Amino acid sequence: MFAARQENGKPAVVFANFVLVMIGIVLIVATAVGVLNREWTGAEVVGTGLILAMSIWLPMAVLPFAYVVGVISALETVLTLLPWHNDRVKPPLRVRFAVVLGIRGRLRYARAIKLQWLPRLGQESTFKGAMATMRELRAEARASRTATHFARQPDSDARR
Repeated sequence: MFAARQENGKPAVVFANFVLVMIGIVLIVATAVGVLNREWTGAEVVGTGLILAMSIWLPMAVLPFAYVVGVISALETVLTLLPWHNDRVKPPLRVRFAVVLGIRGRLRYARAIKLQWLPRLGQESTFKGAMATMRELRAEARASRTATHFARQPDSDARR
């Protein structure tokens, strides 16, 4: 790490990277040879297959849970900050319900509620007004995502 920042440290970095790559290759080859040279019984194959399957499907099964936790925590942050933008008065339940419905279960919309939207939502007193504000927020979030997406795309005319 330190050698990478030094002008004359490049040879040390190259050597260290080479050694680490070689160690990794030796470990992979040794593991593959050990697995292939072993005499497997039927129970060991099934057990090893189940372990391999568990290491793949278990993290995949956790992804929806992690997404839901992300949405809930983002909503909790928004609902906690709303009173701060309404003279420390908790907004009516109908406004908070509109915020929850307005994100439509999407983390992108929950995270899009930033400083410009919190005061507007905090001042709302009706469900209809809060839903209209959330509609505007979703439209702006979609527009900013589209603008960001197109800004990242290389200019096709520049390559010609």
